[in-house]
Amino acid sequence: MPGEPRAVALVKLSSLGDVIHALPVAEALAAALPRTRLVWLVERREAALLRDHPALDEVIDVDTRAWRSARTPGQVV
Repeated sequence: MPGEPRAVALVKLSSLGDVIHALPVAEALAAALPRTRLVWLVERREAALLRDHPALDEVIDVDTRAWRSARTPGQVV
């Protein structure tokens, strides 16, 4: 595909059911954009579900609880 993006980030952080329901999106993107790197940002507790998924090139787990409990932006970094 001309103009194919180099990378796409999927952001569905939490709710196990929502993550599972979003998996077909990753599969469709992988099929439509085979040279595009697919990265999924997900809450740490759901990351194991996605780690070895063949449509994904990388899974980045984030701790949103730390974001919510931080009082200043510097506490998250």
